[in-house]
Amino acid sequence: FCRSVGEAVVAGKLVIADQALSEIFGDAVVPARPDEVDAIIAHHVAHPLDYCDRVRLAQAALEHWSAAAFRARILPLFEGSMAVAA
Repeated sequence: FCRSVGEAVVAGKLVIADQALSEIFGDAVVPARPDEVDAIIAHHVAHPLDYCDRVRLAQAALEHWSAAAFRARILPLFEGSMAVAA
């Protein structure tokens, strides 16, 4: 897990990543091959509103990794075992 990706997104940065990271982070990153990076950067410099929209999308995608989302995924796994322990 690459914590620096999440930190960059939270800080409002556009994260351009390879396919492997984009499979993990989904919309939180812009997937690209090395030969595509210059064009992606040029596009977002020329279109600042697209940059802002993409950063907002990325920040919303990070909700998947939030503490609340983790609790929602993990607690149901323990519900049955907690009842037995009580």
